Amino acid sequence: MAQLSMTLQADVVIVGAGLGGLGAALALAQGGAKVAVLDARGPGDDGFSRGVGLALIGTEEHPHHLAGGLGVERAAEYVAFTRRSVAALAALGAVHPGPTLRIAFGAREEGELDAGDALADALGLDRVVWSQDQVAELLRGPAPGAARASAGDLHVNPAECMSRLREAAISAGVDLRHNAPVLAVEDDADGVVVLAEGGLIARASLMVYAAGWAMAGLEPWLWDKLSPVRTRHMAAAPRPGAPRLGATAQYGHLNLSAGADGALRWAGLRWATPHLEVGETDEAAPTPAIDARLDAVHDRTLAAFGPKVAAWSVVHTHTCDNLPLVGPLPGQPRRALCLGFRDQQGALALESGRAIARGILGEDPALPSFLSPSRLV
Repeated sequence: MAQLSMTLQADVVIVGAGLGGLGAALALAQGGAKVAVLDARGPGDDGFSRGVGLALIGTEEHPHHLAGGLGVERAAEYVAFTRRSVAALAALGAVHPGPTLRIAFGAREEGELDAGDALADALGLDRVVWSQDQVAELLRGPAPGAARASAGDLHVNPAECMSRLREAAISAGVDLRHNAPVLAVEDDADGVVVLAEGGLIARASLMVYAAGWAMAGLEPWLWDKLSPVRTRHMAAAPRPGAPRLGATAQYGHLNLSAGADGALRWAGLRWATPHLEVGETDEAAPTPAIDARLDAVHDRTLAAFGPKVAAWSVVHTHTCDNLPLVGPLPGQPRRALCLGFRDQQGALALESGRAIARGILGEDPALPSFLSPSRLV
């Protein structure tokens, strides 16, 4: 029997229903555009929903590394951009109680905290010093080092945030289609034609790629710009009375969050494999070297939480220069990019999606110019 086709007509088609894609869709719909979103995954299967839920102003690294890479002026612009994105995430609710810290693991990293303090004012960061004893009191056990708390940093329930964003987008009129893998994107006289499995066809004037590294299979320009990177996650059983906090540590290689129920999620330590998990796309494959390191962190530093009950992997998208790609695809004015957020979607994706929407609606995108894909031409 011949497969029946179904055609959607929209002003904008977005491929990817993650934080950035749905953020763009909601802002576009609120601005009067007719929007369709196609995603290969089911609801809640996106990387942010399955992650730790940190949203850090700036980056997960220490601030002076950001300034060293971008220069102080651009780094301050980047910090301001992430501050807007984190505030938008907070507006969805589902914010966990407790502080969000940047914890030093050892004396060497404590020196990194001090170096970051020296640039805090120039970058617009409001940092509070936590002594090692204060961190130990919070963790209810031995602390690896001192910490800093930056005003505005959050840790959230990521699945609940995404659920609320989906509901808001649908309520605003977004046509959201899950389990609809996109097979090809073509141009026609009126715009773009997006072909998905099941005979689904979406026609629009414009489209946005927002589904991460898989978009390189649809757009050749992205082949040497994106890399999949696998990150291992673990969860501990809820424990009444356990600490409430979010934290990043080990130069951003370890992230964790514990919510109101005392259930802990922690992730990272890619350095336990020689290739740092770059290029790995199999989320079901075992990662024994990383698991052993994450288990050791739990036993040594996070013993106040419950026992481990689950482990899983999430593949994130990195770019060749570690900055997201946000804006028109070079040479393709009908196509835009909103991807490359690594495991920092909470600090980057929502405002990136809203910037895409502002540009499409004819407004000032309010986007740092160095995030534009044109920088890689």
